[in-house]
Amino acid sequence: MALRRTLAASFTREGIGAHGGETCRIEARPAAWGAGIVFETEEETIRLGPATLEVGDCAAVFGELSEVAAPEALLAALVAVGVTDVTLKVEGQELPALDGTAGAWLTAIDEVGLSEGPAVAPRVIAEPAVVTSDDGYAALVPGDACEVAVRLDAGEGCTGEGLLPLDEDLFRTELAWARPVALDLVERQAQGGWIGTHEGNAVTTAEALKTPDEGVRRAMLEALGLLAALGPVQGRLEWVGGGAELCAALFRSVDG
Repeated sequence: MALRRTLAASFTREGIGAHGGETCRIEARPAAWGAGIVFETEEETIRLGPATLEVGDCAAVFGELSEVAAPEALLAALVAVGVTDVTLKVEGQELPALDGTAGAWLTAIDEVGLSEGPAVAPRVIAEPAVVTSDDGYAALVPGDACEVAVRLDAGEGCTGEGLLPLDEDLFRTELAWARPVALDLVERQAQGGWIGTHEGNAVTTAEALKTPDEGVRRAMLEALGLLAALGPVQGRLEWVGGGAELCAALFRSVDG
């Protein structure tokens, strides 16, 4: 059985948010066993869960008075290394983009290390659950381990499929380096979005793709990050077409 994990010490990162373009800062601190993943804003404390996770142009954790946008890469890194309990104090309305990858967050985690605690039982997916839209679906199905499967057909860099078990080494080699794909960045910024996104934290031209399926790998990474809302899971998350909001709706359906 897996063990609960938290950070062995605190780390801090500061930078520009990819969406709002404003400076933001996060201090990640060790937390008590059983605390879960908790966001502290200036207004309130928000415990990550299906009820506090929303996905629009990006994912966000919502409280009654505040929100924290773009946590997916950090959450994916935490899930990959098995962190179950951590306090994330955020200054600003989103997390810093850093270089756009989860690898940058893994570096921060590696710098401080981890502490292990008592055993934790996973949420076992005993029956299939599915949420559909006109162009796709998200499902949780029984399995012997935690896996993420994604299939997309969303243009260059974002077409293909992949299946990855939750394994730290595989995450580091296969997903952690994947960046957001924003080949339509000019149009997005003209509409007032993705203000802090640039070639240093996203794929902005087809020539900059590290692999032809970097966007699919990024989607797998983000799906794994969203899965943090359920805590440790035994089962497979399938995301086929549609948007990531399908995953958030799916998690609420199984948690209700």
